[in-house]
Amino acid sequence: MKEKLELSRRNVLLGIGTVGLASAGAGVGTTAYFSDEESLTGNTFTAGKLDLTVDYKTKYDGAENDDSGNVRGHVDGAPAVGTYALGDVKPGDSGCLEFCFEIEDNPAYMWACGDLLANDENGRNDPEALVDDTGGQKGNGELADAIDAKLYYCEAPGEVEAQGGEHDHDDDTDGSNVIVTGTLGEVLRTLSTGVPLDAGMDGDAKAGRQRPYAMENRAGNVTGPCLCLEWHIDFEAVGNEIQSDSIEFDVAFHALQARHSDGTTNPCPVDSSAITDFPEFAYDGNKWNAQAVVGNSGDTWNLFLGNEPADGDTGTAGWRFDTPYEFTLSFDDDGATFEVAGETLSFDDFDSTDHTGTVGLLGKSSDGSFDVELSDVEVAGRSIDGPTSALAEDGAKSGLLLENLAADEFAVSGTMTFFGGSGSVPADGNYGLNAFVEYEDDD
Repeated sequence: MKEKLELSRRNVLLGIGTVGLASAGAGVGTTAYFSDEESLTGNTFTAGKLDLTVDYKTKYDGAENDDSGNVRGHVDGAPAVGTYALGDVKPGDSGCLEFCFEIEDNPAYMWACGDLLANDENGRNDPEALVDDTGGQKGNGELADAIDAKLYYCEAPGEVEAQGGEHDHDDDTDGSNVIVTGTLGEVLRTLSTGVPLDAGMDGDAKAGRQRPYAMENRAGNVTGPCLCLEWHIDFEAVGNEIQSDSIEFDVAFHALQARHSDGTTNPCPVDSSAITDFPEFAYDGNKWNAQAVVGNSGDTWNLFLGNEPADGDTGTAGWRFDTPYEFTLSFDDDGATFEVAGETLSFDDFDSTDHTGTVGLLGKSSDGSFDVELSDVEVAGRSIDGPTSALAEDGAKSGLLLENLAADEFAVSGTMTFFGGSGSVPADGNYGLNAFVEYEDDD
């Protein structure tokens, strides 16, 4: 086993290795509403404060050797970076990452975020090539889906020193304290949308209904339950297909001051990237969509919401140059709605709503006639990391790919504007806004 632990000041990166080479990570962040609590002192105001410290432990159990072990650490203060890596991990191996929280000065809503950064093949040796035909390219690794994982509440509040260095949570994962279980890829997908942590260890707690973590004024005391990420590579189910594969992921924790807050603010960002054509989804062809286009003369509709092709709700709208049209595409338990240009379309008979949390917004311009701009794009209750606007010019396409949205409920809004003329926009084709929502399968 290869162990490496480097700590400076801010994020803690904790790595799970695999066959060959792998690393994984966990980052720690502190967020506070510093202006939330203010006390009058003479003629000055003193802002309240919030301090988050994360204590962590890791465990690794090798299946066929004695190179097992535990690592523990403590992160506080200014930004820090640390890494922990395991090499030559094999089927049958397992481990656990445990995070405990010290919160000072104010009670806080806790959130966990995550991101799968890499899932790579690193080439294929002869044994792997016999069972793996993916080609060995970057991003084609099987490891994220070969590792079984479970995210759950563990341990009880108390002094960090009293918790010991060993992980023994065999009895911790039965019941309502489990947040998500599945492959490591599935667990990280859940974390990527933001997980509100509940001080009462309710694994099903939703944002706005989670109980805040209490503050601790005694240094070294953790508050609320700890969080454990347990992993295992099944000896019976996994074989040579994971040889040389590697994964890398981040986990981040945020504390948001609970006073005068309802717990619904999600600090885990939506990832946004620019696209210049129809989005290439991982699940090719599995999507439903919404359209707000100029259409062709004589068309009975130019607004659409539903399955492809043309199985959904329709409407009509007229467009004018230099006029901003606000739009909102939303989905929840009642289905989807698409609001634009004063019209509202609704649909709930989708081929599938097993969403991946990925939405594409694409503006399509008309060569020589007009340009299309998408601007002020927002996701309700979330910040966006990346571009929030796109301009399609001279017959080209331009848009945004939004990732890490909540799969079961989201609302994406923005503004569409036509440029390049005056008066009414001519009806000469499928130009305007096309939105696509990806799902995993069509069952």
